[in-house]
Parts: sequence; structure tokens; C-alpha cells
Amino acid sequence: MSEPATGTETGTGTEPQAAAAPLWPAPPRRERRRLRTVLRWSAAALVFGGIFAGTAVAVTLPPRTDLPGLATPDDGRATYPPLVLPTLPPKAQTPHDYAGYHGSQVGHAADLRRLLLPAPVGATVDRALPGTGGWLPLKRYEDLLASGVDLGDRMNELGVRHVAATGWTLPDGTRTEVYLLAFRSSNNAKKQSDYDALSSTPKALGQLQTADGVYPAFDGAGLPLQVKYRTAGGGKPAAQVVFWQEEDVEVLVVMTNPKQVPVPAFEQAVLLQHELLGG
Repeated sequence: MSEPATGTETGTGTEPQAAAAPLWPAPPRRERRRLRTVLRWSAAALVFGGIFAGTAVAVTLPPRTDLPGLATPDDGRATYPPLVLPTLPPKAQTPHDYAGYHGSQVGHAADLRRLLLPAPVGATVDRALPGTGGWLPLKRYEDLLASGVDLGDRMNELGVRHVAATGWTLPDGTRTEVYLLAFRSSNNAKKQSDYDALSSTPKALGQLQTADGVYPAFDGAGLPLQVKYRTAGGGKPAAQVVFWQEEDVEVLVVMTNPKQVPVPAFEQAVLLQHELLGG
């Protein structure tokens, strides 16, 4: 008979062995779930915090144009509302339709008051001028200008019909006045505008000089205009003045400023008024 195995003998491998003990005990499953939740919310807080911080920085940053070296210089040009041409009467034609009549026909069928350049954004409108609400008395227009002849008689002989007028002042002190005089024909409007360009000037401005040559912006638009001007001094503002003809209409634009008239603003007003009358 074989003797029973003692406890000191090595097993044959058929008996289970105890698992090795971990170096540290695993945390309870509930605590690990709570830790994952905290980490997720912490990450979300960091993400949203970064977004809100970036937004706050963006809001507090000055506009690009306010940063030194990046600002766009202000050249005095104004912001005008969109130009809108008035509706013509039935079967009426535009000034371009009369091009073959060589000045013998009336060129503008639209109400001239509706063709006045509108006041820019932020301007104070001169309520002493009628604008779209009425016609300027011819006597008031005559009194505006100094000339070598009786302008009233001359314009009546040429068949002046009525005068539309508007004006405004911008916050920088630049004041603009626009006058549109309707005549019986393009020829008569040209005679009057040619005369005024040489011999008439606003009384309030005193002596004016005539600019040498044509402003490049006017030359590019096909407007061979002779501009009259004066610098500020002697109690009078700086000024830019121009007369010209658009078919049966004589146009006068006067722009003044206590210090200096911005040339781009003057060119802008003239070209926009030209665009309205040419439509």
C-alpha cells in the first residue's frame, strides 16, 4: 500500500493555485464612474470657457480701421442714399432720346425736383431751400448771384421755366447747394451756363478764381467743367463752384467749408448729380 501524500510534497498540478495579490486595491466601481463624470464636465467647461473667452476678446478688440496704420483716411466723401430715378409720364422719353435734335427739344420730361441730388446720410438739410417740396422763386436765384447783366431779364429771354434747389450741411461743416434751372431748349440752357461759367458768381463768396484745367474725375466723365474756387480767409469760407449744362437744364453746385473744401467730396456731388440728370 502506498502512503498518503504529505502536505509538504509538491502538487501534481491538478490543484488550483491562488491568484497573485494586486499592488493596490481597485477603487469601487461607483467611484470610478463618478471620476469619469467629473473629468467629462471639466473638459466641457474648459472648451466653453475658451470659446467665451475668445468671444470676449473679439468683442473688446477695436475695429481694424481704428488700429494705428490700418485706418482708412477720411477724404471727405459722403455716404449718399441709393439714387432713384423718378417714373416718367406715359410715352415720355429720356434726355438720350433727344440727342439727334441738336438742342431744339426739351430734354427732361421728369419733374426736376425729383432729379435733385438727395442729402447724404447724417447731413442737416437746409429747410430754406424747397427741395422736392416746391420751386425756388426766380428772384431768389437772381439775388444769389453777382453778374454783369440783369440775370432775370437774360434768363426770361432764354425761356427759363423754373428752378429746383436743395442744400445741406455735413457734420464737418461742408455745405452743399444744388440748383437746377429748366429752359425751353438745350441751346438756351447752354447759352446761360456758358455765360454764368464766365461771368456769374455767388455774392456771398466774393471774388473767385478759375482752376487751371479740368479736374481728372470730371474729364473722365466727359464733363469739361471750369471750376471756380477760393481759399478760406477774410471772413469767408473756402469754396468750389461750378456751372454746367445737361440738355435743357443748367446746373449750379456750390460747396463751401470753413477751412478747406474736400475735393473728392466736391467731385462726388457733381458726378452724382450728373448721373441723375443723365438717366
